[in-house]
Amino acid sequence: LILIEGTLIFDRTDIEMSASYILLRSGTLQIGTEDEPFHHKALITLHGHPKSLDLPTFGSKTLACYRCTLDIHGTPRVAWTKLAATSFPGDTHVSLVEPVDWPVGSKIVITTTDFESPYSSHSEVATVAGLTEGGTRVEVRDIRGCRTYLDSGIPTDCTLSQTLQHHHISEEVVADGVRIELRGEVALLSRNVIIQGDHDERLCPDPEISTDGETKLSCNQFGAQLFFHSPGHESLIAKISNLEIRNAGQAFRLGR
Repeated sequence: LILIEGTLIFDRTDIEMSASYILLRSGTLQIGTEDEPFHHKALITLHGHPKSLDLPTFGSKTLACYRCTLDIHGTPRVAWTKLAATSFPGDTHVSLVEPVDWPVGSKIVITTTDFESPYSSHSEVATVAGLTEGGTRVEVRDIRGCRTYLDSGIPTDCTLSQTLQHHHISEEVVADGVRIELRGEVALLSRNVIIQGDHDERLCPDPEISTDGETKLSCNQFGAQLFFHSPGHESLIAKISNLEIRNAGQAFRLGR
């Protein structure tokens, strides 16, 4: 348990923190500010499993904020945009309608434009290999697509390719004199500030991997949670931007 009743400010350097519980009780946790975002790497990993001891109200595997101030601001970047041109199977790049500054090695998702269901998708997750044409052309590699998903949302039947496997449409059509844009979306998944749940290597020694090809998923669907609680009191302040959250949410627990 990390109990914060004063002020904890992350220094401007790469930092990793691990805990089962982080409780802010009338305290402050600051990882960057709105005016001065955090540009280094910060990783908070929360540990626990369904039988972990619950803190009253807040539960377990939690970053809990009670009458507190939480400031988390990672490096601002274009979060999502649209395709400027149709991408075809075999392509190794996507063209965007606006320039981006996504770092090499970061993960992006190219959304499906032809097929989607609760159990299958043609969305593809890729790694940024480079930027050209002023940031409007993104070279991609290590492209991961998962054909099927379980009821729990865990991906199965995943493949890794160095080229796109599906069409991703970007076009304009005219219907009844109205011009309509049909463009697939491209979103940045990676951030430099991350809060994640561990996969619980004791109960899940061979975890499934998320569609990003990196995140280890808890086999018991017991991830991290951020819990904000200040009943009848207006002192809680939470300001969050450009934060990546991995392996989060706790199945079969209401409000988690």
